[in-house]
Amino acid sequence: MMRSLKAFQVAASEIEELYRRTRAVIQLMSEANKLADGWIYEFLIMIENDPLMMNAFEMINAQNLDVTSEEHIDQNQDDLYDLLSLMGW
Repeated sequence: MMRSLKAFQVAASEIEELYRRTRAVIQLMSEANKLADGWIYEFLIMIENDPLMMNAFEMINAQNLDVTSEEHIDQNQDDLYDLLSLMGW
């Protein structure tokens, strides 16, 4: 009976230690995510304010606005079919 009690105490101690380590890992991951989010936000602001990137985005946007072109329609259809096939449809 005493060995059984001791085994449960050891198991409980190990579970508590695993719980503490898991919580520490989750905390580290949360902090890493916050840092990554901040870095991504700053990077997007930097890209948005870059004149060369602005010109590139404007050129891409102008191409995307020409929705009547047959090439644009074909590309959208291809993209839709690719998406559906990825979804297993």
